[in-house]
Amino acid sequence: MAVLAGIDEAGLGPKLGPLTLGLTVFDGPRATLARLAESLAPVVGPTTEAAVPIGDSKQLFGARRDVAVLERGVFAAWLQWNEAWPSDFLGWLDALDLHGDAVARTRAYPWYRAPLELPRAAEAAEVRAGARMLGGALAKRRVRLREMRAVALCAQEINDGIREHGTKNVFNFFAAAPFIEHVFEHYGCDDEVELVIDRQGGRKDYGPLLRRLLYPASVTARPVDEHSFGYDVWRGDRRMFVTFVTRADGQYLPVGLSSMLAKYTRELHMELFNAFWRGLAPDVRPTAGYPTDAARFLEDIRGVRDDVRVDAERLVRSR
Repeated sequence: MAVLAGIDEAGLGPKLGPLTLGLTVFDGPRATLARLAESLAPVVGPTTEAAVPIGDSKQLFGARRDVAVLERGVFAAWLQWNEAWPSDFLGWLDALDLHGDAVARTRAYPWYRAPLELPRAAEAAEVRAGARMLGGALAKRRVRLREMRAVALCAQEINDGIREHGTKNVFNFFAAAPFIEHVFEHYGCDDEVELVIDRQGGRKDYGPLLRRLLYPASVTARPVDEHSFGYDVWRGDRRMFVTFVTRADGQYLPVGLSSMLAKYTRELHMELFNAFWRGLAPDVRPTAGYPTDAARFLEDIRGVRDDVRVDAERLVRSR
């Protein structure tokens, strides 16, 4: 059986709130995985009308900021991996965590400590109906969803990471590094493993970063096309093909699902963030954290920030 995994992020550009990354892993016949989105249509689609919406989270979430659409896709997929979804925010972070420290890291920020029940907007019955349809479509095509993971990096971690790696571009790669290593170590002995990562920024050579991350693995570039950069990675009996693809979330179903997983996880953080500060300053308008509006928001809460006694490094990203 072949393995197809995808990684995507949400929240690279904002000044407030976390950078979140998602990972999903599927296995099945190679030919089916190569056209997975097409194979699962019409049950799965990149539109809000699909029974199980999976695709570019920016388009699905859209101007309406519809959390229910994200939940319908993400939770239907979750039920292919687990019997039930977590009932609250911290349970969600814990279940998706690779290293077991997500809850402790998150609780270090006072604005993420309040309880938050899940799901936030989707009807459970609708999610389960979609999950049954998705399960049937996957089984018919002998495809399995092997794993779903997510991580949230908050302001202090982002600021520390950018200082360590020098540029935001390199930091973003190393933010995804635990997922890249995980796919290589846990699936690299399967028959064929491909990892697709949504490409951010203008970098055109990921070979040195992959060699540094996966040393002493060998990394060889494989030509793909002008919008994609591919690398064969091997060490002993482990093999993996890594592709960095521009707008991969609209082309590869695992990347689209990872995009939604990352976006949903970030939106949960932002709901708690806004509720915390509005509890101290009720008239402040919520923010999505992007630079211009972040400046407005920080000015609006300036009068109550001293009450929280939090270091600016833990609240605002440097870049």
